[in-house]
Amino acid sequence: MGLRPRPAATIAVVLGLALFCGLGTWQLRRREEARLERERWAARIAEAPFDAASPPADPDLRRARVTGTPDWDAAMLVVGRWVRNEPGYGLLVPVDVGSGWVLVDLGWIPGDRVDEILAAERDLPAPRTWEGLARTAAEDPRAAEGLPTEADGRQWYWRRPSPQTMLPGRQVAPFVVADGPGLGEEEA
Repeated sequence: MGLRPRPAATIAVVLGLALFCGLGTWQLRRREEARLERERWAARIAEAPFDAASPPADPDLRRARVTGTPDWDAAMLVVGRWVRNEPGYGLLVPVDVGSGWVLVDLGWIPGDRVDEILAAERDLPAPRTWEGLARTAAEDPRAAEGLPTEADGRQWYWRRPSPQTMLPGRQVAPFVVADGPGLGEEEA
């Protein structure tokens, strides 16, 4: 008497093979989508930096050059930034580019050196030029929710960049330029 396949077992094997083939196809499709996205980013980063005073329609993930006068009295700190287990802040400064304002992210600064770093930055002559990667920032009216304000009502601490919320009443670009080399330059 030979072994005979059972219909339920045959159906389970066929369904299992169909499932694995479907998952394999899905993984290949995801791989191709990721490759196309990497190519798109690489092409955008490889482009020449744009002037932040006249940005393109879609500035995200492109190198930008910001030339203007920083308003150090309106500088802001983004909380919750750490480097090598040392607490600090992200330092943002609005820069007047003539046609409006652009937020420049100067990067992480140690929490115990904020005043010293701001004083050193103020002493540098203006106008200044920064170049880095532009990232569009979604507006979030709750970006400073729960954080203290200064005695004069100024909001010094923020959870994340939100240009219009941070600089009400000013014409501000919807992106933040992270000071430093673009990603393509770091890899070179």
